[in-house]
Amino acid sequence: MVVNDEGGFEVKHSFFAEEIKFDFCIINPELTYTLPAKQTASGAMDIISHYMESYFTSTKDAEMLMGIAETGINVIKKNVRIVLQNPQDYTARSNMLQAAYYPMDGAMYAGTVSDWAVHGIENPMTVTYRSTHGLMLGIMTPAWMKYCYKRNLPLFARFCVNCLGAKMDYMHPEITIEEGIGNLEAFLRTIGLPTRLSEIGIDDSQFERIAQMAVDGAFGGKVGGVSQLTKEEVIKIYRLAL
Repeated sequence: MVVNDEGGFEVKHSFFAEEIKFDFCIINPELTYTLPAKQTASGAMDIISHYMESYFTSTKDAEMLMGIAETGINVIKKNVRIVLQNPQDYTARSNMLQAAYYPMDGAMYAGTVSDWAVHGIENPMTVTYRSTHGLMLGIMTPAWMKYCYKRNLPLFARFCVNCLGAKMDYMHPEITIEEGIGNLEAFLRTIGLPTRLSEIGIDDSQFERIAQMAVDGAFGGKVGGVSQLTKEEVIKIYRLAL
């Protein structure tokens, strides 16, 4: 939901209510055949990000969550490439739509602490520059990883090996993570998405205001249930994304 704040700037807010949840739905892959390539790729990154927001939990040994998320991300990475080559591939579209459902189902992350920091720092960027949500997530995610990975080296290394094809360096896991981030950026480029703010004409002139919007929209004044990013840290991540 996008509304204007007191300064006239658009602000994106989440809105949750049991009354607006569907009781039953039919998901038809054929209805996505004519989706433009940019939106298909952006949607794929959004799905990946939904998995990541729960994957990078502070809850120990959440093995079901880890396994489901790793499978879902790899399903998306494989099938979005197929769909971009053949938009009417029913099987690939079906796989993507099924994978899209799981990270939004509470059963996947039940009993764990999710983060949603990347969405938190991305939302004010999207409304400020009227960009596409998934496209902007593709820019913000590698930057967030670069800034936060040292907080949980084992988890980030596992993710980079199991989801991003990096080789495990047990003596130097940071090398594994750096390779994984590079692989993520390469994947994004292969599906036609940018990996830097500068590629879409964004400079640092509004970082201060946008970071304040991110913090103002966060619970407790820090962005992310796990990352707990301050305004100054959000600005640093934006700069990594330039």
